[in-house]
Amino acid sequence: AWTNVLQGLLFLAFMVASFGLMAASLGGLDAATDAVARTRPELLQVADPSAYGEGHGRFFSPGMWTSWGLVISCTVIAFPHMFARLMAARSDQTLRTIAQAYPLALVCLWLPAVMLGVWGAAAFPGLEGRESDAIFSLMTTQHLPGWLAATGQVALLAAVMSTLDAQILTLSSMLVRDVLGAGKSAAPPGSGPADREPAHVGRGEVLSGRLFALAVAALVFVLSLTWGDSLFDIARFAFSGYVTLVPTLFLGVRWRRFTAAGAIASIVTGNLVLLVLTIWELPTGGVLPALPACLAAFAAAVGVSLAGRPDEAAAALLDD
Repeated sequence: AWTNVLQGLLFLAFMVASFGLMAASLGGLDAATDAVARTRPELLQVADPSAYGEGHGRFFSPGMWTSWGLVISCTVIAFPHMFARLMAARSDQTLRTIAQAYPLALVCLWLPAVMLGVWGAAAFPGLEGRESDAIFSLMTTQHLPGWLAATGQVALLAAVMSTLDAQILTLSSMLVRDVLGAGKSAAPPGSGPADREPAHVGRGEVLSGRLFALAVAALVFVLSLTWGDSLFDIARFAFSGYVTLVPTLFLGVRWRRFTAAGAIASIVTGNLVLLVLTIWELPTGGVLPALPACLAAFAAAVGVSLAGRPDEAAAALLDD
C-alpha cells in the first residue's frame, strides 16, 4: 500500500511541476494556448449545438457529458484492486477521507495531463492514432531539463506499474480464493464476521495463481503490440467494460434478493451489449455505449435474480 502511495505522489508531484515548467518553456500559458488556437483551433472550441454528433462537437452534447461522467465516476470503483481496498478499509471515516481528497487529486493530476496533450498537438502536429501516444515523451524531452524529463518517465512507469501489478495480483487472488478455494472457508456462511477466516491456500493453488498472473501479463503485452488504437481509445473501451461490472458490485452488497445467476447474467449481458454496440458502431442515441450496456446489465441482474430462488446463505452475509 505504501509503495502505491509513494508512486502516486511521485507522479502527481511531477505532473504539477511539469505544468508550470512546460508552460514557461512554451512562452507562458497565453503563448502555449495561442499556438494551439492557430494550429488546432477545434481543440479549444465548443461546437455549435447543431454539430452534436459530428466530429469533436459530440463530446459537448448532454448525452456525451452524462455518459462520460458515468464512465469516469463508476469505472474506478469497479477496478478489482480498488474495490478490494475499499472493502478492506478500517472504517467509514477512512472512506470519507478518500472521497473528499479524490476530486482535488483528480484535478491536480488530470488538468496538467490534458493540457500537456493539448499543447503537444500544436508543438508536434500530425500525430494520429498510436503515434499520439508518444506525446508525453516528446513533450517532456523537448521542454523539460534532462534530469526532470527522466524523472517524469520514471514517474509514468511507476504510475502504470502501480495499477497494472495491483490489478494482476488481485485477479490472481480472486482466482485462488474465490474459484480454486471455493467452499474451503473455516466457518459456514451466515456465521459472524469474526468467525470466518480466509480459506487455506495450498502450494498448488499458489502456483496456479502465479501462472495465471503470468498469463494475464503476457496477454496484455501481446495486446499492446497488436491493438492498433491509441491509448485513449483503448482506455475508453476498457473503462466502459468496467462500468458493466458496477450493477453486480452494487447489488451484491445492497440487495438481499440478488443471486449468483443474476450476477453472471449481468456481467455477460452488459459486456455483450458493449461489444455489439462498439464493434458494429450501432447508434446509441448520442451517448457512449457504456450507458446502454450498464442499463442492460442492471436489467439482467434484476430479471434473472427475481426469476430464480434467493440464496439465503448469501443474504445472511449481508445481515452481518
